[in-house]
Amino acid sequence: MEVTKKKVSLLRQSFPLFLGFIIVLLAVANFYLILQGVYGIFTSDELIPNINTLHTFFTSQKQKVAILNSIYTKNLLPEGSTWLEDNLKTWEKFTNNFGYEYEIISDDLIETNGLSEFDLLILPGSKSLSDKEIIRIKKYLEQGGNVLATSGTASYSNDGKWRGWNFFSEVFGIRFAKEIKSDEISKVHTIRGGLPLTANIPAG
Repeated sequence: MEVTKKKVSLLRQSFPLFLGFIIVLLAVANFYLILQGVYGIFTSDELIPNINTLHTFFTSQKQKVAILNSIYTKNLLPEGSTWLEDNLKTWEKFTNNFGYEYEIISDDLIETNGLSEFDLLILPGSKSLSDKEIIRIKKYLEQGGNVLATSGTASYSNDGKWRGWNFFSEVFGIRFAKEIKSDEISKVHTIRGGLPLTANIPAG
């Protein structure tokens, strides 16, 4: 009887441990399925770091990002508008979340060819750029730099004159088709909030 009691006691003690192990396995399997849903199908080998990935992680330098605070664009906006500042704050938060080093730069820095130290140039709603800036940005791209531009970049000159959409075609090879009119309802766009591209855009 005493032996039986010991076995029962041992089973009772082991059961929570066994149950916990099963729960952990199910949680790992569930997480794996979520990752596949987000990133697509991949093998488990891709999750395990090898010597090369560890070496890259510990020896590679952090990417340095430049975010343009364009005075030319600010001068173009209505007095009291915080649209540009809101864009800048959103991009700062975005780069911080990814752990990138960033610096808020001015139009002058681009015009004086000061982009060489940066891996990425972000132009957040920089609607107004000078001709010199555009030339410098093109040269920066030719030298291996990266540019992320949003919201009608360089569609106006630094003195506020309409320039058109040439910047996108010349820099990114994008062909302009037509403007979507404000009352045009034949096209429906669904965008997710909380991203730099959707800064200050109400849900829906």
